[in-house]
Amino acid sequence: FDSARDVMYALDYDKTDSEHLLGSVTSETDEISIYRDQMLLMHRNNDLYLALLAAPGSNEVFVKDAFDGFAASLDRIIKHWTHERVAEKYDQIVLAFNEFVFHGIILTDQSK
Repeated sequence: FDSARDVMYALDYDKTDSEHLLGSVTSETDEISIYRDQMLLMHRNNDLYLALLAAPGSNEVFVKDAFDGFAASLDRIIKHWTHERVAEKYDQIVLAFNEFVFHGIILTDQSK
């Protein structure tokens, strides 16, 4: 989503109300917050945000490390985050999301 709270791409399995979710974000500088007893991770680059709402009971440390790795991968794909760059790289972004979510490309934790 962007600073105007417009969602550009979403994978939503629990039919979360994205407007309510984004409205609950009190600080756009926080990387970790809580939404309905779930961990909400955010990565900001310029005025665009990458958000992940973790499943209840998930391993927060692993999810945070995986999210950081995924955000770093998107940073390499998009480089200079703007609406135009996201539109230009949209197919690669969707492919990265699908690989990350559906194929579990994170097999080990080597972030450190």
